[in-house]
Amino acid sequence: MSVERMAYVGREPDCGCVTFLMVDDPSHSRDTALEVARCVRDGMAIDRTTVEDARKLPLATCPHWRISSRGKRLGRTDVPTEPAP
Repeated sequence: MSVERMAYVGREPDCGCVTFLMVDDPSHSRDTALEVARCVRDGMAIDRTTVEDARKLPLATCPHWRISSRGKRLGRTDVPTEPAP
């Protein structure tokens, strides 16, 4: 019997776009905790799901954020009225 692997999923608070996925790997628990904490500080909604289900999610850069050439978030652009699926 295999153990089901789990992952953390981060969604943007205003639009629901998935912009963060991380496998919950016990050998990297400190790194996982630091990254999940960073997402919470950024206001993301964090869920825990199976890796299989996480792979089905549309992961992309949120089109509602303006990003600098160095990858820094500059602020929101238009925010849709309905959350992403």
